[in-house]
Amino acid sequence: MAAHRILITGGISGFVGARVTALLAHQPHPPTLRLLAHRAQPRKPAPAVGNTATRLNDMWTQAEDLRADAAHRPATSMRTRGTNLPTAQGTPPATAGMPGPGDRTRTGPTALHITPAAVPVTPTALHPTPVQAPAPGIEVWNGSLTDPTTLHGLCDGIDTVLHLASHIGTNPELCRAVNDTGTGALLAEAQRSNVKRFIHLSTTAVYRDGRHVGLTEQEAPLGPTSPTSITRLAGEQRVLAAGGIVLRPHLIYGHGDQWLLPALIQFMKTLPHWVNHGQALHSLISAHDLANIITQLALHPTPPPTPILHIARPTPITTRELFTTTAHTHHLPHPTGNITHTQAQTWPGAHTNPAWQRHLSLLTTDHYYDTTPLHTHLNTPAPTPFTDDYTTHTTPHPTYQHHDTHSHDHETDNRRTTTPA
Repeated sequence: MAAHRILITGGISGFVGARVTALLAHQPHPPTLRLLAHRAQPRKPAPAVGNTATRLNDMWTQAEDLRADAAHRPATSMRTRGTNLPTAQGTPPATAGMPGPGDRTRTGPTALHITPAAVPVTPTALHPTPVQAPAPGIEVWNGSLTDPTTLHGLCDGIDTVLHLASHIGTNPELCRAVNDTGTGALLAEAQRSNVKRFIHLSTTAVYRDGRHVGLTEQEAPLGPTSPTSITRLAGEQRVLAAGGIVLRPHLIYGHGDQWLLPALIQFMKTLPHWVNHGQALHSLISAHDLANIITQLALHPTPPPTPILHIARPTPITTRELFTTTAHTHHLPHPTGNITHTQAQTWPGAHTNPAWQRHLSLLTTDHYYDTTPLHTHLNTPAPTPFTDDYTTHTTPHPTYQHHDTHSHDHETDNRRTTTPA
């Protein structure tokens, strides 16, 4: 039987994507992997690019730690490939007015239904540039989600696409080019190549802000407000209309995190008191556990029961536990006393942080989501206790200090600024 072939965007140096690449490559019977490497300005294929090889080797160094960490988790068999994705009817809603968020063409039945909104691809294809990959079975394709001509042929021979790349920023045009139309271009390639499964990493930032208490994927109200989350929702809608799978994590921690931990530390230094006694509940997950879940979903013989999945630890974590563990791990003073949410909104010093109200909502108001469909589908084992897991994955680690700012994969407008993968 031919090896399972998987395409990963954001899989070279992405916060989550590099971990997925490492975990897949270390399976007992690893699939063949193709990684989309970002190239800002397409050019003719050239010999091996040292930059890309260096990023891959850096990622491979990380893989050793990931493999050790994953040793206790059951590996999902990939011998039985999933069936073709169901065809969805209709076209994705237009992004305008959205509230808050002649070459080779394979024949036969298509696995994905792509709407006319997908970007057309011309036959001026660019082919993968050979690079020195750190292990056999890994192929690197140089291209950009913002330039569909560089994606032509990208999905040829691919069974599963893991779309883990996105642009996080304030430029609406670039966000749209990567997260919306770029996703459409990738879906178009998946259709041409009869890809069977398309998994798209999104975010709970597509929801309207507010108090979220155990919401299911169907209950959570949509209402993104930033250019990032608006365009990510538009990309989601393309994926769902094509019969793909959308993953929505909330807060993600781990080595290489550039949002959650820095925001926590800044928040705790600005406001050294509990807000509403630290009782708010939050959905969290480590970058490694998120990568492990994506790996299992990619290799699982059947697709999940619902096309949208919340991704988090099974049990929510209180603000008090999160802040206390952060203070202990990073040698910060523990919060003392208590104030109300209203008092915190106008706390002295908060005015210097333009994101204060957003951070206050995310860190001191309930934001937890039902994850039952995910954990039932994968039959996930009980996780490591939060305090131990958080300490392990947020203690400074030299392996994860460098991240290429031109190929991060994720994740929400409350997490990091990235460029297309």
